[in-house]
Amino acid sequence: MHRNIPLLLLATVLTVACKPQAAPAAPSAAPSPPAAAPASAPTQVPDAPQVMRDIFRADAADAQSQTRLPDGRYASVWQGHAFALDGKRYYVGLAEYTDASENEYPAESDTVSLAQATYALEAGAWRLLGENEGVGRFGAFNKPPQIDETSQPQGTAIDGRYFVGIPTVETAAAGARLTFYELFAFSPKDVRWTYLGYVPGGRDTRAGCTADAGVPQPVVCVSSQATLRFAASAADWPSLTVAIDGEVVGDDGKARPADARDAVEYRFDPASSIYLKADQ
Repeated sequence: MHRNIPLLLLATVLTVACKPQAAPAAPSAAPSPPAAAPASAPTQVPDAPQVMRDIFRADAADAQSQTRLPDGRYASVWQGHAFALDGKRYYVGLAEYTDASENEYPAESDTVSLAQATYALEAGAWRLLGENEGVGRFGAFNKPPQIDETSQPQGTAIDGRYFVGIPTVETAAAGARLTFYELFAFSPKDVRWTYLGYVPGGRDTRAGCTADAGVPQPVVCVSSQATLRFAASAADWPSLTVAIDGEVVGDDGKARPADARDAVEYRFDPASSIYLKADQ
């Protein structure tokens, strides 16, 4: 895909859907007055069909399939994310869609576009604040990155904006599992989301590693995880440090515990509108 990793196996896209609420129990013969729901009671977020209707004005057949839009594009919900900012609860449904002239034999350079619908929890219900297409482009082969369901998004609020990394995963040679974070920023003033590129996370090579000295190119057994740390800076955009925990392969080709030297700093590049390594 778009990571430039050899022998990469293309993963299928996963979409997000919310479970329907259970039907209310039948009342007893002599019901008691209903009790008020606690303020902390969970509220079901908008489901994938609702997000599709709000963005594209189209009905989704189901949450796992792409929907053919009237103009020939294909669209589906990629991921949903609930978060809090300045004491207010929000939910965003991120959708992906192809170009109308989708290539029948897509190449790595054939990315998909992003759209969003953002909601705010008000008086116990989710209200649509805004939606738009053209948030950014990502993925490859007319597919978005595959969501890593074993990890959670990492987000933080800085200077009135919300920054989040959504974990994705790819499979490389010898079954290596490589993780990444797709970066987004949200501005509540204009209900605007911006795609900021991606950064590498951890990796797990245990599926194909070997200690056999006779193997020409043995795969070292390591497993690591990444932590995103956004920090306010003098620039308009915060700096980003990706810290690594677990084990990594050292310069000598052997496994060693990850430490501070493995952390990578990124800065927002106005020319490309994505985060790049600070030394680039």
